[in-house]
Amino acid sequence: MFDACKRRYYYNYYGSWGGWGKTADPEPRLLYRLKKITTLPQLIGTVVHETIDRALNALKSGQELPVEVAEKSCLKAFDQRLQESERGDWKNNPSRATNLFEHYYDDPPTEAVLREIRPLIVQHIRTFYTSDLYTSFKALPAFAWLSQETLDSFTFGGYTIWVTLDLAVHQNDKLCIYDWKTGSERTPDKTQLAVYALYASKKFHTPLENLVLTDFYLKDQRLKPVAIDADTLEATGHFILESIESMQARLSNPTANIAEADQFPMTDHTTLCKTCPFKAACYPDTESEQAPRQESEQLTLNF
Repeated sequence: MFDACKRRYYYNYYGSWGGWGKTADPEPRLLYRLKKITTLPQLIGTVVHETIDRALNALKSGQELPVEVAEKSCLKAFDQRLQESERGDWKNNPSRATNLFEHYYDDPPTEAVLREIRPLIVQHIRTFYTSDLYTSFKALPAFAWLSQETLDSFTFGGYTIWVTLDLAVHQNDKLCIYDWKTGSERTPDKTQLAVYALYASKKFHTPLENLVLTDFYLKDQRLKPVAIDADTLEATGHFILESIESMQARLSNPTANIAEADQFPMTDHTTLCKTCPFKAACYPDTESEQAPRQESEQLTLNF
């Protein structure tokens, strides 16, 4: 986010702070509302992850959530969130009610699109249930389950790094970390798993040779083991520290973690603005798919 647009980073982590309060000023209230916006693909990922989480919780308790129940539950959650957004429930409760980008910016999904999405959701759930991986989880003892959809942190270079692993278990004398993907494969996927490897080395003191990292691309019905060597782990550490230093360099008071918007310029790659949840803040007159104006002399860092 910081690399793509520094203003979006500012809005997300600083400008929106406190915007959840009923007595919040209009600007942070608006920014907090925009921060909580989700897209249709993100909503699909959320309900699928939640359903897989329920299925795994059932296994941990010695039971099994039937696949038919899981599919119906996932579709129901999707439809409920869709209706929340259509009704505008987020206006009174932006932190809990779904606010779809497509609704907020007046480009709602058509019935034809929704008819394509629902079978895709069912396919994601069925792919997970029919996998050898799911079968292997049934045999896991209680002590083998280490972490599942839980926010956790580790210290690196004096900084606190937050992570949420989809699943970490002990299997075949290895620490296995899995990440469920409802979209297509992307370059940042490996970086994400490399950060998880760093977390495992710090949190569980797991050497790389005892660590198995796997992305499960549900859409493609494909498991992809990702090998992380010592050089990659070191490069990931440098990446984290350089990223933090770049972000802190723009703070007006790094010690107090105080930021000013003018130190976080908007990107000049305005094609990114069309899909940014904060475009209503940057371009108040842009409430639909109008192209935003070009910005000059903006800085975009790549690392």
